[in-house]
Amino acid sequence: QEENRAVKNLSNYDFLVGIDDFSRMGALRFCETQGGEFINSSTKFQIPPITSLRELLHAADEIEKSENLSQLPDKKWIAQLIKPGTSLGGARPKACVIDEKGNLITGDHILYIYGKYMKKREKLINNTVVTTIMSNFGLYKAFDELGIDYAKTAVGDKYVYEYMAEHKNSLGGEQSGHIIFSKYATTGDGVLTSLKVMQVMMAEKLPLSELVKDLKIYPQLLENIKVEDKDAVINDEEVKQAVETAEKELGDTGRILLRQSGTEPVIRVMVEADSDEKCNLYVKSVADIIKRKYSV
Repeated sequence: QEENRAVKNLSNYDFLVGIDDFSRMGALRFCETQGGEFINSSTKFQIPPITSLRELLHAADEIEKSENLSQLPDKKWIAQLIKPGTSLGGARPKACVIDEKGNLITGDHILYIYGKYMKKREKLINNTVVTTIMSNFGLYKAFDELGIDYAKTAVGDKYVYEYMAEHKNSLGGEQSGHIIFSKYATTGDGVLTSLKVMQVMMAEKLPLSELVKDLKIYPQLLENIKVEDKDAVINDEEVKQAVETAEKELGDTGRILLRQSGTEPVIRVMVEADSDEKCNLYVKSVADIIKRKYSV
């Protein structure tokens, strides 16, 4: 307002090529030549921006102390808080963290870190962490080793919270970094999640890389297949048999997931296994049948 500037409207082009969003599951990124740099390789407009939690908290403190925002000696605190959050979210409902080695710590890592911490302190209600069906197979293997139970809901934080509310659970979330601590909130809060991660680091006196070292994230391959009749695919006996065969051969070393898209005429085939070769093999074994019989 003080600079008399109009709010910039984002175009379709901005959404397609102006986003460098490495922490979002399934984000699109474009390059001009195969194997070349991504079109937006600049961190200036990175979405989500790499944000210092210390700066966010200081900005909030400065604004809270001010009786008149127009009299703030430094307007950068307002600018800091109104920046876009995770994936254009604005309100920062999610948090993905970078460890001291530069590795991405996803929502699955955070559920592991805090679920283990709560169990150790006997604070994990029902001894259960609520996840969605898209959480990594490695997370469930790690929970099994820790003696932690888990629930799997449909994809979406609303389904996670509905389950948590019904069963009085204390911790749940998604791979995307949307974590719900029901003692404090009914939805995700990126700042709260970041604080909770820091709490464990300080309590255990360990860096993030050490806190997640026993969590093995399995390779994952997802193929989307456009079809005319999603229900027909799900109920097809040949498809069912292929899925059962894959499940039997994978055993306790992976899993296969066949599901319908809720918004598109698409069937998703996803495999997690202990090698990329197995992922490719079992995705192909099911996808080839669907393409032959139902693909458009």
